[in-house]
Amino acid sequence: MTWILFASLAAVANAMMYFCCDILSQFYDDSIEIMSMLFMLLGVTSLIIYSTRTKTIIPDSKTVKVFGILIIAYFVFIYSVFKGIKTSPQPGYVHAIASFSTVLLFILYACAFKQEINLNSIIGLILMMSGLYMLVKSSRTDSKIDLNAVFG
Repeated sequence: MTWILFASLAAVANAMMYFCCDILSQFYDDSIEIMSMLFMLLGVTSLIIYSTRTKTIIPDSKTVKVFGILIIAYFVFIYSVFKGIKTSPQPGYVHAIASFSTVLLFILYACAFKQEINLNSIIGLILMMSGLYMLVKSSRTDSKIDLNAVFG
């Protein structure tokens, strides 16, 4: 499988995650409890997978810090997604803003690793930011989609 196929699979899974988050946030008010249940189930599943595999990773002081940052960032991300979806007209708007991380990551790598930014990249960044601006601006008039009516 190529990276493009994996990225496409991740995009589909990510869209399903946002959809499921919207359903759960409309049925239950407690985002922390939903997240806790999610992390517990993921943790148990991961523990089972981890315990059946040969261990190839030996964390050192540098990677332990990275794992810590990753855990905190993932927690903040999931919490923010649930809270954002709860109040947004639809999860696509939250996903669009969260996807702005693409622009931030591109700029971070360009600055940190001194990569050259060509004209096509600049045009792409401008189009992404313009599209995000138009989407956020137009979302102000939308009302929340009531999934309770659909899923009863």
